[in-house]
Amino acid sequence: MRIAYISDQKFFTFNKRWYTTASLPINEYQKLFSFASEWVIFGRFYILEEEPYWLYDIPNDIAARVEFIGFWNMEDGWIGYLANLFNYIKRARNVISKSDIVWLKLSFVASIAYLFCRRERNRVVIGHLVGHPILGNKGKNLIIKSFSYISYLLTRLILCRSDIQVFVSNYLAGKFCCPKKKYLVANESRININHFVSSKTKSIGDLPKVLYVGRLSVEKGIVYLIEAIKLVNYELKVGLIIVGEGDYIFKLRRLVNKLELSDRVTFKGYVKWGIELFSLMRDCDCLVLPSLSEGMPLVIIEAMSQGLPIIASNVGGIPEIVKHKKNGLLVPARQPDQIASSILEIIRDSNLRNNIIEGGIRTALRNTLTEQVGKIAEEVRVLLKSRNLI
Repeated sequence: MRIAYISDQKFFTFNKRWYTTASLPINEYQKLFSFASEWVIFGRFYILEEEPYWLYDIPNDIAARVEFIGFWNMEDGWIGYLANLFNYIKRARNVISKSDIVWLKLSFVASIAYLFCRRERNRVVIGHLVGHPILGNKGKNLIIKSFSYISYLLTRLILCRSDIQVFVSNYLAGKFCCPKKKYLVANESRININHFVSSKTKSIGDLPKVLYVGRLSVEKGIVYLIEAIKLVNYELKVGLIIVGEGDYIFKLRRLVNKLELSDRVTFKGYVKWGIELFSLMRDCDCLVLPSLSEGMPLVIIEAMSQGLPIIASNVGGIPEIVKHKKNGLLVPARQPDQIASSILEIIRDSNLRNNIIEGGIRTALRNTLTEQVGKIAEEVRVLLKSRNLI
């Protein structure tokens, strides 16, 4: 049985090995989709000239054939998609048409190819919405608003044509699920039990460290976190470590300089997922996610698994995973004073901090890859049996 994993994810090859910027634990997927004999990975492909120690090594020792079929050397951004759209969609459609199970990651451009395929009873299609398809900073820009509206319509149409609708949060399900059609809530968690920290307590060092991990873009609300760090430093000296990449970094650097926080804020750039990122998490004292909009940020679950207290905006799907003062602290969006007071509370109240850590670990245990992707695999298995396909 052939499973096609359809996304716009970047994949890199060197010396017959495959790598990606975000993990793709295909070996763990195979354990859950044990009825699969072949996986086809569709995405954007690039050839490397040296071994990429900074990327995630995709496992190749699994009990199924794995083939990479996609589009090579596409330019980044919308220019790349627009210049190659016809051939890109055509190639994705060809993969979908020849597969028994299709796992569409939405709202990636490649998923549009499914709209040009016939619905067939002997093909199971999973429409998995992993993020908000509406662009975060619409503002008054007519072009961005138009793209957002088109993205919304295409996402709804693909989900309605899918056999199994999956959302990473009830928040997204409420906005985008096809009416009167069953849906499943399962996030994209990549952690497993071997990733978890052993200690359930955390002591604070002489210079507490606040951590942000994620894309550097306006909808992530990082400016409010930086402003909060300025407020905290009036009472207590703390440092801020910002992990992530994006053009928004230039505005953030200017703000850091304006607030005279250059000695307090460190831009770490890209940090490899796994041991390197988890070690950094364990070395910090709290993670702050000040987003203005979110579907279901995996970094929250990952930080919880490392015993790192969470402070996050009360937006989107975040309150589905973060329960105030039980496994984290929730704050209103765009409120640096609230973020600042929560940081101070985490640092100063050891009982609250350790209770939040314990609650976070319990939450992370319910959100491992095995638990979450396992729900999708079981739903597929049931549907295949009902159609006498296995």
